[in-house]
Amino acid sequence: MRAYTSANEALKDFPLTPVPLQWLHVTLDQITDCHAALIPQLERDELVGELTKQLADFAPFEVQVGSLTYHSEVAA
Repeated sequence: MRAYTSANEALKDFPLTPVPLQWLHVTLDQITDCHAALIPQLERDELVGELTKQLADFAPFEVQVGSLTYHSEVAA
């Protein structure tokens, strides 16, 4: 959450509309083959812990931000 808040603060002067905090999520459905509502909190916590360990040394990368015109599951 801290990274999300820091990013929004750093980008506040740009013409961007950040995703509201209430809509911020991690998509688990694509990596588990089951609906996210069926994943117990303990399993979610274990996933977050493991991802945190696995990505601890992941190098920073650039993200290009622009207008969304098409996504396979989103109509803009």
